[in-house]
Amino acid sequence: MISSRDTEPCDVAAQILIIDSDTELVQWLSEYLGRAGFFIRHFVSIEAVFMQEHKPQPVLILLDEDARSLQGQLAFKQLQQNMHAPIVFVSSLSSTAVQIQALELGAIDYITKPFDPYWVTAKVNTLLRWTSNAESQPSSTVELTLNAQRLQLSYRNKKTDLTEVEFAILTQLMSAPETIFSRHQIMQQAYDDHRQVDPRTIDSHIKKLRLKLRLICEDNTPIQTVYGRGYRYSCC
Repeated sequence: MISSRDTEPCDVAAQILIIDSDTELVQWLSEYLGRAGFFIRHFVSIEAVFMQEHKPQPVLILLDEDARSLQGQLAFKQLQQNMHAPIVFVSSLSSTAVQIQALELGAIDYITKPFDPYWVTAKVNTLLRWTSNAESQPSSTVELTLNAQRLQLSYRNKKTDLTEVEFAILTQLMSAPETIFSRHQIMQQAYDDHRQVDPRTIDSHIKKLRLKLRLICEDNTPIQTVYGRGYRYSCC
C-alpha cells in the first residue's frame, strides 16, 4: 500500500486522500484504486494530515467521519477550506438522515461500509469524470434543489412536495449524476429499516417522481431508465 510515508510521486497519477483509522480496510481498497492508476495518501486522522510538511494535493478525499457529529462537521469544513477537493463521506452509518446531512454539508457523495472495492473504484472514476466535466464546461441550467427539512424539490421558481421515500431515492440518484443505480441499491437507500419490498415498488416510486419532476422541469426527464440495469439521473 502507498501511504503518507512514501515519497511524493511524479504528476502522472491522480492523488486520492483517504482519512480512516481502519488501516487494514484502507490497504485493501488502496490495492484496487492503485490498479486503476490512482496514488493513495492515507492518514488515520485529520490531525495527521495537517501535521505534514507538504500538504497533500488530492483530486478527491474519502473521509471516514460521522456527518452528524461536531467532530465530523469540523473535519469536513477544515478539509473543504484547505484542500479544495471534492469530499466523499465513508461510514458504516447507513441511515438516510446521516447521508442527507453529509450531502447538505457539501459532500459530493456518501459510501457506506462494508463496500465492494470494485464498486468504490468505479464510483471514484465516475465522480472524477463528473467533477472534471463540471469544471471544464460551465452549466447554463439551474439544477434541482432538495430541501430536507421540508421534503421539497425546487427548480427555479417552482416547487413540489415529496414523500420520505421519494426524497431518499432522488437524493441517491442526484448524488452521482449519470451513475446507474440498480433497483436493489435504490431499495437499500429508500428503506433503511431493511424491510422486504418488491423491486417493482421502486418502479412505482420512480413513476410518481417523474410525474412530479415534469411539473417543475416541464418536458425534461432527469430520471432515465437503463434497461436491464436500473436508473440514473441527468440534469434538467
